[in-house]
Amino acid sequence: MEAGQKFPDFPEHLVWLNVAEQEQDTWISPGCRYYLFYFWSLECPACQMICPSLIKRCDDPAKVLSIFIHVPLYEGEKSIERVKEKAVKMGVAAPIILDHQYEMASLFGVQGIPSLYLFDQERRLIYAGMGEDGYHTAIQHIDHATTA
Repeated sequence: MEAGQKFPDFPEHLVWLNVAEQEQDTWISPGCRYYLFYFWSLECPACQMICPSLIKRCDDPAKVLSIFIHVPLYEGEKSIERVKEKAVKMGVAAPIILDHQYEMASLFGVQGIPSLYLFDQERRLIYAGMGEDGYHTAIQHIDHATTA
């Protein structure tokens, strides 16, 4: 994805966690200033390191609505129960989309895990990055934008 592009519509058949079924079509919040899509995997070391800080820094949905998108690195990570257990262990209360057929990763053009995509309230991409450096840059964008 390139700066200024709107985030894509999501395939309707994807499994969501931490969101009631009737809310899957209405998760977009008109009062939200930013949307952060975080592509992660169960056994990704960088994901494990970033996640606690991400949860603390992006815990106000009125400012930043975080959407965690689980992308399995191998077949064993496609277990919904394993993803649920890991989410509980990490303290993830944000919506989680299970991208076990790599559809979301393809729509966003993900090239590595973890990846972060930050969108403004008009749903336009303002930043995309990967890894720990990408995370720190995304947080700088969020901090600057939410204190302005």
